[in-house]
Amino acid sequence: MAEGARIFKPSTSDPIGTVTSGIPSPTLEKNIAMGYLENGLHKKGTEVEIEVRNKLRKAVVTPMPFVKPKYWRG
Repeated sequence: MAEGARIFKPSTSDPIGTVTSGIPSPTLEKNIAMGYLENGLHKKGTEVEIEVRNKLRKAVVTPMPFVKPKYWRG
């Protein structure tokens, strides 16, 4: 796998993906990230764990954009 935080299915030790970028979101008041997951595990609402500084953090797969844009769409 590529560099970046590893993504795991809960309660397993086999990586299922990699985070490519992440940042705190001031709008959502939580951390957000983008990454790659194995095919079939990319569905909205899938719970995963991400290894951050040697600790597993809970996360949920969410479609982009993370926040609904408020601009007018014709």
